[in-house]
Amino acid sequence: MKILVADDDAVSRKMLARTLQSWNYDVEAVADGDEAFRALTREGDRPVIAVLDWMMPVMDGLDVCKAIRADFRLPFTYLILLSSRDSKDDIIAGLESGADDYLSKPFHSGELRCRIRAGERMFMLQTEPPAQQFGTGPAGDVGRPYQPV
Repeated sequence: MKILVADDDAVSRKMLARTLQSWNYDVEAVADGDEAFRALTREGDRPVIAVLDWMMPVMDGLDVCKAIRADFRLPFTYLILLSSRDSKDDIIAGLESGADDYLSKPFHSGELRCRIRAGERMFMLQTEPPAQQFGTGPAGDVGRPYQPV
């Protein structure tokens, strides 16, 4: 499963990409919103989950979310907005822009992993027949229904 990482800060971008790669995801990393938009709208091997920084040059993360959601011809993409902005109003603005989830910087790897798994489940629900939705993804038991202990 391909995940897009879009962050203008090179250190943050590399750290996030390495974390995802350590979980066996195919990662594409870009430095601005325009590159992110082009990666998410191209034909062929496009990312199905995107982790977008809010503050980026050219197009910010909110603008990328709005542009992706405005084009109904595009296949489903799970959008996670990543930001150091963590007020309730910022979170609301991020989700209202079309993001499916919101993660505050600095991110906790366990929280990121859970949010990526949620994105995988949503992607599978959007694209696969029901009989194939409960399998295992690269991050572990992502497709298995919750079993209380």
